[in-house]
Formats: sequence, structure tokens, C-alpha cells
Amino acid sequence: DLQGMTREEATQALDEAGLVMVEGDDEDVAQEANTVSRSEPQPGASAPRGSEVEVRFASGNVPLPDVVGTQEEAATETLEGRDFVVNVDTRSDPDANPGTVLSQTPTADSGTAPYGSTVDLVVAAEPGPVTVPNVTGRTLEEARSILGEEGFGIETESEASDSVEEGHVIRTEPGANEEVERGSTIVIVVSSGPEETPSPTPTETPTDDPTDDPTDDPTDDPTEEPTDEEPTDDEDP
Repeated sequence: DLQGMTREEATQALDEAGLVMVEGDDEDVAQEANTVSRSEPQPGASAPRGSEVEVRFASGNVPLPDVVGTQEEAATETLEGRDFVVNVDTRSDPDANPGTVLSQTPTADSGTAPYGSTVDLVVAAEPGPVTVPNVTGRTLEEARSILGEEGFGIETESEASDSVEEGHVIRTEPGANEEVERGSTIVIVVSSGPEETPSPTPTETPTDDPTDDPTDDPTDDPTEEPTDEEPTDDEDP
């Protein structure tokens, strides 16, 4: 079996067997350059003495598989199976499952890469806490856009403010620059303008209404009615 032999080793082995080596085209296989990749007739087959054996050698370039979208463990196993060295970095990506290969360098479009060379993988990291953007002072529409692009859920509340223009953000809950779980809901507190001060209700000043002093109703004094008096005996007739 000539597999893996150098050119010199293969030539010597065939000479000793009374066979003549004929080189075929180099092949892109996962082997060190200039080592035998295969031969024809295959090992174990009988051949007349002095017959030719076609021998192919590795080019030193190895077909590069596309491992983007696969899990890190499977991608590493595939690449190392072709004798590539694998280097892994991580990156947050809310749209990818943790451990998924996001990119590789060189890309599969390159076709091949040198035997034993390094392939860099970028793998989706486990989701961690994210920082709440500072949207204080922005309009509600701007705040919605910024927070929405970061994947936050959004709720709104209004609150009177003498210092923040109506329709602009007073604060968020949780507050700006706080760390929260990705996808958390942020409450945007929006100014409804200065608090309306109720106008004072006029109070009526009590006034003294003239009152009629009670007057004594005149009463009729009883008058003595004249009575007829009988003459007394002392009086003369």
C-alpha cells in the first residue's frame, strides 16, 4: 500500500516489486503535499512484473467545507477531520441559537485551503445582559425606534413635567445604561407637559343683608267704658 508515502518512498517500493511508477494528476485531498493519495491498480491487486502503476499525489490543498449554520462541535469535528486547525471566537446574535457558526474564514467559496492551515469560526454566544439605551429627551417616536431596533418590548406612560417638553421622554424604566435581559420590556415615561394648576374658585364675601327689625305691633290699650253709676243716698235729689 503506497498511501501516504512520499514520491521517493513510492518509487523505491514499486522498483522493489518490479513495477513502474507513472504519476497521475495531483489531487486536492486532506493530506500533506506530495504524499501518495491513491494508486491504480489498487493495493492488493495482482499485476504482471514490469507493468505500470499510476500514482497520484496530494496537491497540498484541501477542499474547504461550508460549516456556517452548523453547531460548533460538529463544525470543529468536520474541519479537524480534514486536518485543519480550528480557531473559535464568539459574538452575540439574538437571531441565532447559541453555539451556531455565524461565519468562517476562509469561506467555503474559496474552494480549498492549504493542508494544516487555520480556519477561523465565529460562533453565536449565549445571550447575556444588554444595556438600556439612553433615550431621555427624545421624542416618543425616536425612542420607540431606538429601543425597537435593540429588540426591547415597549410600553408607554405619561407624566406631567415642567422641565421636559410635551411628547418627549422624561425617563425609562429600567433607566438608561442599566443592564437587563435581552428582549425585556422597557417603559417609556413621556411628558404630558406642565401640570395644570386649577384656577382658584372665587369665594363669595358674606354681606350683611338688611333685615327688618321686628316692630311691636300696636296694641289697643284697653279703655274704660263709661258705666252708669247709681246715685248714692248722700246726694241731693
